[in-house]
Amino acid sequence: MNRIIATCAAVVVLLVGPAETRAAGAQNGSGLVGTWRLTSNMGENAGRATEPFGQHPTGMLILGSDGYFEMMNLRADLPTFASGFRGSGSSAENASVVRGSIGLFGTYTVNGHTLVLHVEKSTFPNWDRTEQLRPFTLSGSQLTYTISAASAAPGSSRVIWTRAKSGNHARQRHRILR
Repeated sequence: MNRIIATCAAVVVLLVGPAETRAAGAQNGSGLVGTWRLTSNMGENAGRATEPFGQHPTGMLILGSDGYFEMMNLRADLPTFASGFRGSGSSAENASVVRGSIGLFGTYTVNGHTLVLHVEKSTFPNWDRTEQLRPFTLSGSQLTYTISAASAAPGSSRVIWTRAKSGNHARQRHRILR
């Protein structure tokens, strides 16, 4: 009888333990570690919905186990530069790229259900050396957070990321520049 109880207890620990570990991981940030792909970035300004990175945004968020992060958000339809050199872009090309992209990097911490980005540098210099708070929810392979003061326009943004699947990089085509 004692063996049966011990076996049942072991099975319960094996079944329940991982769920508790995942919940604790989301709380302390370990559940956020990894590579994420941008799914959606919806802004709101004075009650009006906006899509600062277009209907099909692209981007990547990398949250390392070492506490460093890197993020890039882009419009899928950014123009190529007629000159072939980013330093020689026209005013319209430069404006389009600035409006349609943002990149930043630094370190991060997690405080409860808030992702705290300690921004070292950003393509939006106003965010350099700032602390950006992102209240988040983590549900399966989806990370959702809110930006209370977005960079593209006045208002807030709701950003959704999907955990990158292992091996996707090998299936994607890359153009090699020579």
